[in-house]
Amino acid sequence: MKLIPIAAFSVAVAAQSAFAEDLPPSCQRMVNFFSACSAEVNQAIRAMGTDTSNGGWPSGSAVSKQVHAALSKNGGQKQEALCERGLVDFDKNLANVAMVMGLSGRQLSDACAMQMTSLAATADSLAEKVEKEDAAAQVNPAPAGNAVTPVNASSPTPGTADFQCNTAKHTVIVDHLSAGQYRYRAWNKPKPASDTPDMQVQSGSAETSGTGQCQHTDYTFKNGKVVFTVSDDIHCGESAPPANASGFLSVEINGVEKARYWCEK
Repeated sequence: MKLIPIAAFSVAVAAQSAFAEDLPPSCQRMVNFFSACSAEVNQAIRAMGTDTSNGGWPSGSAVSKQVHAALSKNGGQKQEALCERGLVDFDKNLANVAMVMGLSGRQLSDACAMQMTSLAATADSLAEKVEKEDAAAQVNPAPAGNAVTPVNASSPTPGTADFQCNTAKHTVIVDHLSAGQYRYRAWNKPKPASDTPDMQVQSGSAETSGTGQCQHTDYTFKNGKVVFTVSDDIHCGESAPPANASGFLSVEINGVEKARYWCEK
């Protein structure tokens, strides 16, 4: 992604290393960016008549302090994952920086332009990884205290499931709460289905379609931008199922399938 024509690649590497600190790589990238860009972006915002005293961009040092505080609490691996997600989210707003600079009649310094391009490139390289993690987290949530919190739900009663999907990593049970209302529950293996589920989505729907060998039922559950589909279709799909398949579990984010698992007998 290239947002603004720049000649920043001729700038000495020292411009980037000036902000070097002992932080995970993606966190350091974020600190570098704010260190190089906050002052001039705030100046541009003020030039447009907006007060930044209470709502401007934070300085690089302020971001560094926040990251160090979070690092001591979360540890390096978790904090790096959080910073990766932060870069991907922040990258979506970088076009606004170019717009603000243009409206204010100002230009980015070479140092800021270099950091902006570096941040955008890093975010682009991380975007697919973050999307896959989102899909995996929806099917295989993290333990309590992380981004996804287990629900408090009653255990299923054996024999009452409308459909059970056993993937290599998960046990998924679909049952109905009332007429036309279905529930999705998932457990991370090796947890038994008698434990509290790791994931639960209610207000699902079921649709039966096809005829003969191709007749099948799709159970659909929406959770924000994520859609889970549990289906017993193994005969008429686009790809050939394994011999022991009884259906599949699909996870979509924003209308794009990010994960698919075969249900195994």
